Amino acid sequence: MFQHMTDLLKGGNEPGVIFCPLLKKSYQVPPKIINGGGFWWEAVVADAFKRHLEAEVYGQLAWKTPEGKDGKTSDRLTEIDVAAAYGNHKLMVSCKAGRSFSLHWDVFAIKSEAVHRFGRFTLPFLAVPYESGQKEGRQSGLQPGIIIGGAMILTPSILVDREKLIAHINLLAEHLRTTSSKKDTA
Repeated sequence: MFQHMTDLLKGGNEPGVIFCPLLKKSYQVPPKIINGGGFWWEAVVADAFKRHLEAEVYGQLAWKTPEGKDGKTSDRLTEIDVAAAYGNHKLMVSCKAGRSFSLHWDVFAIKSEAVHRFGRFTLPFLAVPYESGQKEGRQSGLQPGIIIGGAMILTPSILVDREKLIAHINLLAEHLRTTSSKKDTA
């Protein structure tokens, strides 16, 4: 399955050349970048959204942090890696392909940034390029589709299947509703 996802990026028969469907460009990339994380995973996620949801997809949305008490604007950027609209939903994704990240911090960051920038009806996701138990040969603890702190974990098994992706989007939307679509039995 992981091979299927990375095959989406190959740009012909040249080794080290990948095609980013989001930016519609080919890049000569050293293998350590492809294997070590980075924009390639963002391109895979964007491609899955574009193909399965037939959505307009945007990538690498970034903002400078606001002025601090000293009146200076920080050089630090906040970003959302992949953004798309699907139905009435705004989907915002933070892609984590690197060797390590802070799960709870990154969930908090994508949730707060997405809601701050695009409103409380935004659906935040954290996308990882492995299934539970596959990260560097040890148990990752991330189950596909699990909702943590109001953001859903997307894995390759969800991203390669149109029906699963749509079902998980709807599941997160229902989870975040302040009113339920379920019938009241009282």
